[in-house]
Amino acid sequence: MCGICGIVGPGNSLQVRLMQQALRHRGPNGEGNTTSSQVNLAMRRLAIIDVAGGDQPLYNEDKSIEIVGNGEIYNYVELAKELKSKRHKLRTGSDIETVVHLYEDLGIKCVTKLRGMFALTLHDKIKHKVYLIRDRMGEKPLYYTFTKSGLVFASEMKALLQVRGIDKTLNHNSLDQFFHFYYIIEPATAFRHIHKLPAGNYLEIDIPTGETKLTKYWDAAQIQPTMDSNPTRRIKDEFAYACEIAMRSDVPVGISLSGGIDSGSILALCAPKYKAAMKAFSVGYAGTPPSDERQMAKDLAAKFKVEFFETEITTKDIVDFFPRLVWAADDPIADIASHSIYAVSHLARQHKVPVLLGGLGGDELFWGYPATNTATAANIASLSSWWPRRQFRYANPDPASTGKFITQLYTHQFRQQLNPPNLLRWPKITVELEMAKHSLDLLRDWWLTSNCIVLGDRLSMASSIELRSPFLDYKLVETVLTSKLAVLAYKQPPKYWFKKAMAEILPDEVLNRPKQGFTPPVTDWLRGILAKYLPLTKNGFLAEQKILDANKLKLAVAAWQTLPMYWYDLYQIVLLEIWGREFVWDIPASEL
Repeated sequence: MCGICGIVGPGNSLQVRLMQQALRHRGPNGEGNTTSSQVNLAMRRLAIIDVAGGDQPLYNEDKSIEIVGNGEIYNYVELAKELKSKRHKLRTGSDIETVVHLYEDLGIKCVTKLRGMFALTLHDKIKHKVYLIRDRMGEKPLYYTFTKSGLVFASEMKALLQVRGIDKTLNHNSLDQFFHFYYIIEPATAFRHIHKLPAGNYLEIDIPTGETKLTKYWDAAQIQPTMDSNPTRRIKDEFAYACEIAMRSDVPVGISLSGGIDSGSILALCAPKYKAAMKAFSVGYAGTPPSDERQMAKDLAAKFKVEFFETEITTKDIVDFFPRLVWAADDPIADIASHSIYAVSHLARQHKVPVLLGGLGGDELFWGYPATNTATAANIASLSSWWPRRQFRYANPDPASTGKFITQLYTHQFRQQLNPPNLLRWPKITVELEMAKHSLDLLRDWWLTSNCIVLGDRLSMASSIELRSPFLDYKLVETVLTSKLAVLAYKQPPKYWFKKAMAEILPDEVLNRPKQGFTPPVTDWLRGILAKYLPLTKNGFLAEQKILDANKLKLAVAAWQTLPMYWYDLYQIVLLEIWGREFVWDIPASEL
């Protein structure tokens, strides 16, 4: 819905204005500001709810509480009705306005009443406090850092870096983690002094003293599987309601559609109930390789009488756009799927559909990755083994096997500064149910939060598209994680319980289609990207920062065509090289 930014402290409004301008893509429909001696807030608006009247900042009745927000409070209709029954006067139909009135009644505990995706900044002028608040699943981002100007925050890294005096010291442990995981696990970033507000947390800032307090208000890892009964009906009902409230919008809503069960289920539940003719958008690849799901998506759209639009990605598109894609993603993330996320969002924007429903989160919630299920089974088998347990097996990706080529390129200086935490130490777990739950927790808190959700948000918002993911509804997550049968479904076929829940909704050919996964023509893409951008690494950012050895990089550049088994490693190197030039050296993507 928006991009937000601000400074809590003596920072000036010009610095906030620079951040606001850097968020224009997140909010092309308008902007808002509020300024005082110690609190400067700003936002850019993508108008979704109450298009004419929902401009921000928004206030309570006497304007003692003000708020800027990004995202959507899906249950705002019910909240507004409840607030009006208590004689609150709502000035707009905005979903975000309900939060200030809830805060009047409940204080910061009001966050527990919110159902949706959001990053909020609430300023209480009476108590002299500011709260930064992030939704439970981390769908909407918020970065922050401390400077001489005070606490600086923004929806995106690129906006935060507009403020003078931001410390760009690199976090070497994070870069090492990137080379092993392909992403950096939140709340850390590639910069030592820039952090992400963790999902399900709020940060309280006392304005007079500058003191801060981080509080976790929701934690899926603490949810215990206690229910023994069949979860099929509960999953079906909760997912259906999540889809229903995700359609709440005063502008057109479409769907990012593949031929699979996740987006297909959303289509089946939403299309018949949508108030207008829903549009579906899909991406394919030049030459129509086996991984191209456009025909399956088109058939599914036809079944539910939905208008279908498609776009095709060529290798040239991928190569030419690559530096701009890295810039749009904000964080260094070496997931090749990012190209398709951007393409389908751009297609929706071309057809004037600013809201897209998507199937993000289905695999992570319902055991959809065979490799993860196999690793979980191996971990559980080890519980009864006499052999000493050393490392927890993880498969998204497997850090035990990734990064071996790149670590040979580390400089001595870089290696000496590393002190990485042992993230995969064996957990204090003795029973199957706890181990299965632990696997789901890591998959969600690492891969889903730090890779998939980040790319979904940044690369949709790069085209001013709001991506909504019913699978990330926290009530659905709680429904699954409280079910013993759903948590233990690693030993069932992938998505076993979700397929049961959708059995009466989707056709058999969709329900029983083997999982295809994301398998575009990666080899051609890698060849093109490496040919054009790998030479940048010779005496480039990574060499100058003494992260990778300059001489070894030159050898890799000279021999890369003979090393196809290491092309993805080299892709990681190229991506971080370009990211460093853009975010540290301030070189525009158009010049790379």
